[in-house]
Amino acid sequence: MMQATASILSLLFGLSALGAVALDLIARYRDAADHDPLTGLLNRRGFDRVVADRATGAKAATGAVIICDIDDFKRVNDRFGHACGDLVIRGLAEQLSARLPKGAFAARFGGEEFVAFLPDVGIAQAAAIANAIRLDFAATDRSALGADQAITASFGVAEHRQGDRSLHEQIGRADIALYAAKEAGRNRVMLEGEPPRDLPGIRIASAV
Repeated sequence: MMQATASILSLLFGLSALGAVALDLIARYRDAADHDPLTGLLNRRGFDRVVADRATGAKAATGAVIICDIDDFKRVNDRFGHACGDLVIRGLAEQLSARLPKGAFAARFGGEEFVAFLPDVGIAQAAAIANAIRLDFAATDRSALGADQAITASFGVAEHRQGDRSLHEQIGRADIALYAAKEAGRNRVMLEGEPPRDLPGIRIASAV
């Protein structure tokens, strides 16, 4: 009886250890599937999962969205090479992460485009954060990468509106503002609106 009990307990301990290893592997694979390998930020799938996990009901989209895109990125790749382009993308991701407030999270949605969600942050504060990132990015010295001129980014900002059914409605308005920033000359922050507008009181549209 004692030998049988010991054997059963050993088997149970072994199965528990195997289960723990399996759960750890699943968590690692899920983490890899949810993150962009170049920047370490969330990818689109991971971003959607975090939004779904962290928020419920009407609070799901309360806050602000920042979308940013590197200006003339094809020219960066063509002139300075794809290796330089990858480092430029990584640099913007690092500056974005460094400037975001606690509780915010960002994702690389593809190519040179990034999206950040800032829970419970108003549009003025989000625009100020976006502008700080814009200035940091444009002022970065990339001569060591072989880039002999400034590389800039444009930003669109939107906030939660009553009646929004999902965060993607905010993202859509921020995306419209981003395109307005591109059309207005790039290297600027534009806020949602009809038409998208600059942040009052700050000359964020001026080039560095």
